[in-house]
Amino acid sequence: MMAQGFPAELSSEKVPRCKVGENIYMWQDDAACNFLGGTKIEQERVKCKSGEEHKWKRIVKCVQGDEVLSSGGFDYKTGGLSKDLFNFQECKLYSTKGTTEVFWYLLGKKYDIAHAVGAKLFKNGVKITSVTAAQASSVKFGSPDFTTTDHLARSQGGALFVTNSANILQIENQAAFDNCNFDMAKVTDMSDADFAKFHPADVIVAP
Repeated sequence: MMAQGFPAELSSEKVPRCKVGENIYMWQDDAACNFLGGTKIEQERVKCKSGEEHKWKRIVKCVQGDEVLSSGGFDYKTGGLSKDLFNFQECKLYSTKGTTEVFWYLLGKKYDIAHAVGAKLFKNGVKITSVTAAQASSVKFGSPDFTTTDHLARSQGGALFVTNSANILQIENQAAFDNCNFDMAKVTDMSDADFAKFHPADVIVAP
């Protein structure tokens, strides 16, 4: 049979494929298709006019699995961003519609901000943008939370920081300080001895 090849009449007439929106992907298994947000279909086995079998092209897609499918983000059916995903801006404040939740978007995560914390960090009357619950849920929580002990501080060398419980976040420069709407009047000076008590954390940078 090697000389004549595999008889077409002995092959199956339909083959499994993974359909995602209008796109067709090679079938691997149910788990792989579900991960892409697709469904299993049966496609007629066809050949090109030249008599050759269809050829596949390997592509790269940015995916994050079921977590994003359930909470917004990448829309696997369209290949674009979910309509629920909000373009959060670094170091800005947001409130969730229908709740009293106010959170700070920082370094790609959100941190709940109590009124007492905000009063120690931000300028009076700082803008708070309202988002839907679905949009808010598309952002992961950061850790540790900000508490009423947090405040703005300046080291003896002049660098600015936000203390976060046992940690200390450095503010990159004046542009980052201004972007976050921090209030310079609320900055307290910190001795080298006090500074040494904190563990260094991330750096707050300007977008």
